[in-house]
Amino acid sequence: MYQTIASGGFRTPLRAIREVTTQDGRPLKRYALAVEQAFPPEPMYLITAAMQGVVREGTAQSLKNWVPPETAVAGKTG
Repeated sequence: MYQTIASGGFRTPLRAIREVTTQDGRPLKRYALAVEQAFPPEPMYLITAAMQGVVREGTAQSLKNWVPPETAVAGKTG
């Protein structure tokens, strides 16, 4: 679920393996990524902004001590 929020509403199924290659690097089998837009961008923007507020002014403020200020961080607590 959080991956979909972070990607602006696009859902990509998690995969452990993207491709299988030979010893010299030639691909034997590739597994395509099926990306779908699960939610429109507008609600994703609002949810992300609210989750960023948790870090900026809410219960996850202590993260500011660990993350560079130019890095956008969103959090969910509770």
